[in-house]
Amino acid sequence: MKIALDIDGILANFYKHFSDKFNLPYKPVSEYGLGYPNSWWLEKFELLDNNFWETIPVLNSYKEIKFDFDIYLTAMPQKFKNARISWLSKNNFPDKPLHISEQKVKFCLENNINVLIDDKLETVNQAASKNIFPIQYIPPYYTDQMISKNPNVFKTKNLSEIPKILNYIKSQLPK
Repeated sequence: MKIALDIDGILANFYKHFSDKFNLPYKPVSEYGLGYPNSWWLEKFELLDNNFWETIPVLNSYKEIKFDFDIYLTAMPQKFKNARISWLSKNNFPDKPLHISEQKVKFCLENNINVLIDDKLETVNQAASKNIFPIQYIPPYYTDQMISKNPNVFKTKNLSEIPKILNYIKSQLPK
């Protein structure tokens, strides 16, 4: 069983850091983009730098990861990969390969990843449709609209539940 773990929205509180940087209210999220058009987000992303990516607050510490996984899989801009590696190291997260892809499900299929742990609704639903076992981590700032209704998506608000979910998934895989 090969497992990919997302970072932003699970380990790193990107939303809080982004909100603080651009003086946005840190409030419950009911939609991606917070109602802003894509052009607004692209403009703001251009203003981010290495310091931003290296100083994102931790959402769940390394101590809360009680399961093994194979890789980190994130959709952040490629040019900040070294800043992300630095952030992972500085915060004592497990030393695992970091892969960046805007198309996480495609990446999982091409790299024989069976399990994807991610927070994003669209990503976990797409993974379920492609026979990848998705586990949706639900950060504390998500509203019900951000939680998958798909019965094939495992959901958790606590990383401590992931070992139990992974044991169940393992029992469902062909021997």
